[in-house]
Amino acid sequence: MGRIIFSILCLAGCLLATFAINEELVAKLDASAITTKKSIDDIFNEWQIDKYPNFLKSCFMSKMSWELMKLKFQKKILAALSNPAEKTKFVISFTGSSVTAGHDSFFNASTPVVAGTYLTSAFEAIGIDLDSRNVALGNNPCTPYDVCVKLFAGMDADIVHWEQSYFCDGQPIIEQFIRQAHSLPSRPLIIFSDSNTGKWEASDCDKKKITERVLDKSEKELLKATPGHLVSDVNKDELQKRWGWLAEYTHHYHSAGIQAFSHATHEMYACEGPYIKTWMEGAASWHPSVIGHRMRAAHHAYFWLLNWGEAVAELKALLSHRVLIAVEKDVNHRLDKLLTPMGPAKHKSDFPDEAQCYTDYEPRPVREASLKARVVSGLAADDKTAATTAAGAVSAGGWKHMIYEDIVDHNLVLRSLKMEYRDFKYLLHGDKDAGPLSLALDLT
Repeated sequence: MGRIIFSILCLAGCLLATFAINEELVAKLDASAITTKKSIDDIFNEWQIDKYPNFLKSCFMSKMSWELMKLKFQKKILAALSNPAEKTKFVISFTGSSVTAGHDSFFNASTPVVAGTYLTSAFEAIGIDLDSRNVALGNNPCTPYDVCVKLFAGMDADIVHWEQSYFCDGQPIIEQFIRQAHSLPSRPLIIFSDSNTGKWEASDCDKKKITERVLDKSEKELLKATPGHLVSDVNKDELQKRWGWLAEYTHHYHSAGIQAFSHATHEMYACEGPYIKTWMEGAASWHPSVIGHRMRAAHHAYFWLLNWGEAVAELKALLSHRVLIAVEKDVNHRLDKLLTPMGPAKHKSDFPDEAQCYTDYEPRPVREASLKARVVSGLAADDKTAATTAAGAVSAGGWKHMIYEDIVDHNLVLRSLKMEYRDFKYLLHGDKDAGPLSLALDLT
């Protein structure tokens, strides 16, 4: 009897000692949980989700994708808790077209920037720097943009976002985007986001009869569902409706944690509540307006914050009775089991995995890939940026380093600068009189 009492007392003492050691860590988790809940509630209230629940149809991911995101969050959280002196970063790289780049709105109103404002406080409470990168490029071709993912997303991306459905929807090149992104050393989660943002004209609202909203059965089901069940089961039909071609890739590349977002499920609410009459004000028909960007950002942030909240709650429970290093080991083991090696491609491609690309297109975090920096000879003598190229690269006549839009319409460049856009297609341009251009490229 005495031994049993001693064992119980010993166990209780160990638990108290562990909790005391982890008390500061748990306090950070508590702070993040509070800010996370506030951010979720703010989005819920801003978009009046209780009255307009189709907001919740915007996201689909499998159960495994939900778990992968949670484990990735937990790994970052534990890294920040175990080494607070060394800043931990979480990088979300939003690649895409002019839709994501923010054209027709100011850059700081674009989806990636707004998503960052929704998310930042939850990460900051743990001591994690959130980097929500807008690396989208207006009017970009599927090839080679979708092959050169690492240049635009960056080698450190934790999430890579794709939005090019106006150009590349369902095309085989999309598998290359997945493979190139999945080949990054950071093994990022891959997010697909529809280019279309549901819209209507102000004149449509003048014709619409607004009545008091009564939720139907499917709307009530959305509100009742738990987050994991909502995105993987309740919204399964939404994947088929909008992203039918993506289904084969979600199964084949399950360790990529693929998620799919649609941004048109609110159209039935046109002219009501937050879905205002002037929804398209200031935007071309194919671009989101300022409020459209805010909704797209809210779609991403809401579900990612729900997942983050679960990740924080689980870690708090574990750290109440286990030491930090043991929890880290467990999370890393579970994550490694899900991050299996990438298998062969489903479709034949002309591109190798980890394709090597060179470009001067902006924005791109990988600066070493500059094509201009590899010019041996042939640049025009009056090229204002010639000084940064290799010695002897400048010649009479020659090729010019310039922005593509300057060739088409210089006013486009001026307007882009005024709106603070970051996407510019810098290239080497020459005509029949420019002479040869010599480049030194490593093609191994």
